[in-house]
Amino acid sequence: MSGTENGTQGMWTVHGYSEQSKRIAAKGRIEWSHAAALDKQTKFVALDVTENALGWKPNGFVLYSRKEQSVSVLIDKVTEDKSEVEIKWDAKTTAGSMLHEDGAKACWDTEKNNVACL
Repeated sequence: MSGTENGTQGMWTVHGYSEQSKRIAAKGRIEWSHAAALDKQTKFVALDVTENALGWKPNGFVLYSRKEQSVSVLIDKVTEDKSEVEIKWDAKTTAGSMLHEDGAKACWDTEKNNVACL
């Protein structure tokens, strides 16, 4: 692993052995920022996906963000078809929603019961 940081943001590159190229290669990148305790973001970006069975394409990513009580996770595999999923919730109440790759939205309340989305 290699990387740079300045105390509030940074980037790390994760390396691994590639069977196909028979060498060490950059497999992924982690980008992060931490402006305050309740203002942070972490993003994992797939770089070398030549040997992956999950259908990820280069630059597919998972992004975790928190701003005050709002928390979200965005997953975008950057595949041939649309494959983005976004999950959002309130850190205090735990109520939230999930926007599926087909555009359907599901919501839950503080008790984790399915509810109508507003």
